[in-house]
This record gives sequence, structure tokens and C-alpha cells, in this order.
Amino acid sequence: MLQVVFILEILRDSGPIRAHFAQAPKAAKRAITKYQLSGEWRDVEGDRRLVSELWQEGRVTARVVKETVEYS
Repeated sequence: MLQVVFILEILRDSGPIRAHFAQAPKAAKRAITKYQLSGEWRDVEGDRRLVSELWQEGRVTARVVKETVEYS
């Protein structure tokens, strides 16, 4: 069975950390408060995988990506 999931990735210098998995993009965005980050969410158009980016002080600190996963 295939399912679409939305993943909140916290961006660090060492690479992205997959912090939260959700079934809707808004749920993934709401989870950012658990990680004490804030900023402005900007939707990304034209990219099939990248849904939104969180901008804070001129840089992207988190993003929500869409992936299809297979459950058996």
C-alpha cells in the first residue's frame, strides 16, 4: 500500500534532521513549535517534493517535504 506523508525537516549545518511525520502539510508545520523555531512559512511551487520552507532571519531553517512510502 502506498501512502503520501509530509515530513518536517529541521535544517542544520550537519544536514537535515527528519523531525516529524504527518499525513497533512499543516500538521507538519504545526510541529515546528516543539523544536522552538519560528519564522515565516513560504510555500514552494514547481517542486514536486518540497512543499514549504520556514524562513528566519534571511535563511531557511526548516522545510516540509512530501514523500510516498510503501507500507506492507
